Amino acid sequence: MWPGDGTPAGSGPQREAELLAGVLRAATEFSIIATTVDGIITVFNEGAERMLGYRAEDLVGRLTPEGLHVAEEIASRAAELGLEPSFEVFVQLVREGRAETREWTYVRQDGTHVPVSLTVTAIRDMHDGQVTGFVGIGRDITEARRTQAELRAAEELFRSTFENAAIGVALVAPDGRWLRVNRALCSLLGYSADELLAGSFQEITHPADLHADLELVQSVLAGRLEGYEMEKRYLRKDGTVIWALLTVSLVRADDGTPRHFVSQVQDITARKEAEAALAHQATHDDLTELWNRRRMDEELERVVTHARRYGSDAALLIVDLDGFKAINDRLGHAAGDAFLHAVGATLRTALRESDSCARLGGDEFAVLLPHSDEASARQTGERIVAGIDTLRSGPGPDDPRSTASVGVALLRAGQDYDAWMRAADKALYDAKGAGGARVSIAPVVPAP
Repeated sequence: MWPGDGTPAGSGPQREAELLAGVLRAATEFSIIATTVDGIITVFNEGAERMLGYRAEDLVGRLTPEGLHVAEEIASRAAELGLEPSFEVFVQLVREGRAETREWTYVRQDGTHVPVSLTVTAIRDMHDGQVTGFVGIGRDITEARRTQAELRAAEELFRSTFENAAIGVALVAPDGRWLRVNRALCSLLGYSADELLAGSFQEITHPADLHADLELVQSVLAGRLEGYEMEKRYLRKDGTVIWALLTVSLVRADDGTPRHFVSQVQDITARKEAEAALAHQATHDDLTELWNRRRMDEELERVVTHARRYGSDAALLIVDLDGFKAINDRLGHAAGDAFLHAVGATLRTALRESDSCARLGGDEFAVLLPHSDEASARQTGERIVAGIDTLRSGPGPDDPRSTASVGVALLRAGQDYDAWMRAADKALYDAKGAGGARVSIAPVVPAP
């Protein structure tokens, strides 16, 4: 007997039926529909009523309504079993004595559809084991499908955004291995996706920037930072170096375990080159590419401060061209500019790597020799004079020539910038007064 058929309460099969009825009433989150092997509905629980809109009293004891199932799904399942599309589909499952769970579609009384996860199970007589019917337990998966659809849409949006982003985007493992890279990143770095995925970001980070990057990574993994942004250099496959703005955030699992970094890589090479060019223009003379006066003044002030604190030696050379005005007057300013450019190259050739030189303006130049005594300063000055003496203003033998006079001043204890510059200027004045093309050393003035 099935529950709800009016059988008095008792023991044995009747008691089991009562227990089953209680279970069915409690399972209101599921639609539970039981039928005989001929399709007569024997159980239609409250969950089924709520899900499908039918009343149990209208269906129990009657054949399953043909419209309860979607005809196309019945036909498809029948084709799988080699049967005619009818209730025999379910009967066959029952006779095979197995349960089956699959996604199915019920049709509500109002004609709307509800997707369910349906488990069909055989019902057997407890005495002889014969199949007497089957029971279908359905769980509404409308929300689950909606969630899955939203998840698929979100995944598709992420995939599309990831792949089509105008800047490089990557998923990076906590140890630095590339997990996923987009086309823009591959193009930026000059590697194929497979080549990047076989390595790590450490391998293509400029060595000078790697330590700072790794320190920030560890701070994020340790929870001290949520993410970070830095300017760094990457080594492209072709060996060139690019600058990038790197923005990094960390994705964690539900338990807080780091899963992967999301890295955004934006090419800023052009910007960095422009910044470098502006910085160069601010500190260098356009014509000679030597330092300008402002940059040399900064360096002289720094050397004076250092010498005052630590007592180090240095020499300042002021170089002025003799007869340069004649080149401009007779050959024009283009020839004069070419001569000044050649003078700049000559100064660089005469100096050590630690030395500095600048064009102060016009045809006057300054040379700074750190850690230099009088003898080495004089030798440098003489190399400068000799080098400039070899320069020609034009191809003709009668073209005007220019020589150089050099005033040298050693940095004395307690001397400030202005006094040091005055001493070098005075020595230059002495060199020019003696006929030019020579080196003059400023006399040592005792400290007061």
